[in-house]
Amino acid sequence: MNTLKKYIALSVLAVGIAGCNDQLDIAPKDTLTTDVALSTLEGLENSVWGIYERGRSPYESNDLSTYKVCGTDLVQAGTHLPDQAIVQSFNNYDFQLNPQNTGVRDIWNASYVAINRCNVILKNIETVEINENNATEVNRREAVKGIAYFFRAYFHLNLVQRWDNIVLSTEASEVVEYDVQLASKDDVYAQIEVDLLEAIGLLPEAINAAGSGAVSKAVARHALSKAYLDMGEWAKAAEMANLVIEDGAYSLEPLDVIFSENHQDNKEVIFAWQFTSADRDHPQRVVQQMIPLYDRITGVMRSFEYGGRPWARLFPSDYMLSLYEPEDKRLQSWFVTTLYFNDPDNLPAGVSLGDPVLPEYAVDAPSGGIRHLTPTCNKYFETDVLGRALGDAEGYKNVIEYRLAEAYLVAAEAIMNDPSASAKAGGKSALDFINVLRERAGVSAFTSLNQDMLLEEHARELCYEGHRWGMLKRLGLLVDRANEYNTPGAAGNVLPKHVRWPIPQDFVDLTQVTQNADYN
Repeated sequence: MNTLKKYIALSVLAVGIAGCNDQLDIAPKDTLTTDVALSTLEGLENSVWGIYERGRSPYESNDLSTYKVCGTDLVQAGTHLPDQAIVQSFNNYDFQLNPQNTGVRDIWNASYVAINRCNVILKNIETVEINENNATEVNRREAVKGIAYFFRAYFHLNLVQRWDNIVLSTEASEVVEYDVQLASKDDVYAQIEVDLLEAIGLLPEAINAAGSGAVSKAVARHALSKAYLDMGEWAKAAEMANLVIEDGAYSLEPLDVIFSENHQDNKEVIFAWQFTSADRDHPQRVVQQMIPLYDRITGVMRSFEYGGRPWARLFPSDYMLSLYEPEDKRLQSWFVTTLYFNDPDNLPAGVSLGDPVLPEYAVDAPSGGIRHLTPTCNKYFETDVLGRALGDAEGYKNVIEYRLAEAYLVAAEAIMNDPSASAKAGGKSALDFINVLRERAGVSAFTSLNQDMLLEEHARELCYEGHRWGMLKRLGLLVDRANEYNTPGAAGNVLPKHVRWPIPQDFVDLTQVTQNADYN
């Protein structure tokens, strides 16, 4: 009998989580035994950290930290993308995006380890003894259950979006052996809906909302609204998105506040993966991935203003940069488009400190020349405020998973597809939602909305936050748009099979499930 137990070993990490608090306590605690972790309320609260860490772990990896950004119409290969074969395969759809790809395997494995931990918690929490007359203890138990239901849905959603054909896991594999079978997408999405509705009923309201690593009702509602888009449940998607928007804990913030390390508690953030310099063994690695090698230009030295240490793995595509109107405040706030000479000891002849770096000064720079002047997005930039040094290839700023602006775009997409869905969103139209974002950006309101306009606004607002690949796939546009705009890296490489990733070969070998089409 094939068993998931053969593939995924139970490993309960007993370190801390703040159950109903707005901020997650990510400092490691004393390790508890498995028996204690599974038999006491405190132990189960602590063991939730193991689930959270599996979701955070890709951002701790050079190879995986940008996997949700790679391979879309908004990026192109950086000058040094070939230095990392895994990242290159994700972006360029080359021969290394295959069933033996270790990055694909690691994301698959981490997801099922997390799902299994959810299942273990949900199985054991029903037998934990608490004082049923103590409202605090009851609320703590309900919160842990809600967190487990949320993350079980979250990881299943990531898996089904990326692979299509996945195992639906709802039983703790250290106890129950069962045949491993790939589930239908309909069954997976049905379970995601059930789990997120359960989570919404159990989780606390957001306390202060912002910068939160804790899971609240709004976090689950937002995830459910995204799942409903995939399911074509337009009215339900609009309803859930509107509930998030109307949640008093959240509000849109000034553009220069959202991604600032000085304002990680801003109220636009619905859910974020948290990092801290107090735990230097687990920094995030997305911070430098999209920064060109600007410091190889004579007269330009490394600075936090330009992102600190560069890595040059991905750059904004020409298409992405063409989307902004000159007056769009998002271009001004979220992109570095011009460099200025800042190295007084190495200025080229005829230039002064503060002069703009023109292309002719970059042509002869080593290992990329003029491409060292490629504009870049600064959403992940980090200075020394949180303890990062100028030469560090890692950082400690939180990585935002969900923010309020996306809820406006979800509602707009849902109502655009079915205008009657506005009845579930307070009677507001798709234009009502999308124009809120355009007003904040300082650009004129739309008077009509179609799919192309929605795609462009989605790019302007959410670029490089990890939502584009799933949207293009949902709309059936991934292959064409990645081939056309992700140049030269992906151009011509993207095939119909690439709308789903290959199932890891060792999983196929062990379980005998059917590999995704055309990856054999």
